[in-house]
Amino acid sequence: VSQSRYGIDKMIAPDWVIDDFIGEGVRAISGAQGKGKTSIISPLCANVAHLVEPNFLTPKHRRVVFYFTEDTNQINRMIYGMKKHQSRKFKNPHEEWANFFRVHMTKRYKAGDIEDLANHIKNFNTPQDNKSIPPLVVFDTQAASFDIEDENNNAELSKLISQLKIHFWEMNRIPVWVITHITCIAHYISSIILIPYIRYVSNTINFNKAFAV
Repeated sequence: VSQSRYGIDKMIAPDWVIDDFIGEGVRAISGAQGKGKTSIISPLCANVAHLVEPNFLTPKHRRVVFYFTEDTNQINRMIYGMKKHQSRKFKNPHEEWANFFRVHMTKRYKAGDIEDLANHIKNFNTPQDNKSIPPLVVFDTQAASFDIEDENNNAELSKLISQLKIHFWEMNRIPVWVITHITCIAHYISSIILIPYIRYVSNTINFNKAFAV
């Protein structure tokens, strides 16, 4: 049987944020309320930024992480624990963590704000292996970060997700993670990663130690 008959000769390898685990593009990471979404995602972000000790989830390429959240105190407590217990050895740890794990208070962005945000973040690529590696952007959570009055309003939600895909991914190749409860956003972002699955894959890393402050 010819490979071309089934399009196999046209297949390309995916690009990864976390190798063989989470691909690039705009991704929704979903789970029920109170199930530890932020507690799992923040160490993954520290891995993406090459800030914690290497482990099986550490990707080849390092990225700056922009983390937008309504609870900056929670993220900063987690960062403090990871810096204390799991940080790599840096000449200036405070500067390294501040530059590569950038925590921002989120706001309810409208669809028209997305282009300006992407145009700012695209300036934080890091050169590696003769490549320019774009940052990772995390919105935690969808409800806190996007100005959508009715999450069941298909037209409103579709327009905002379209702006994310166009201005972050298609124009600048910036991967985006949207942390969300399980809602109709699932219809607009093709890859939904459930928190229990992430917890299962990442359970060999001692995250509990990282949060012992």
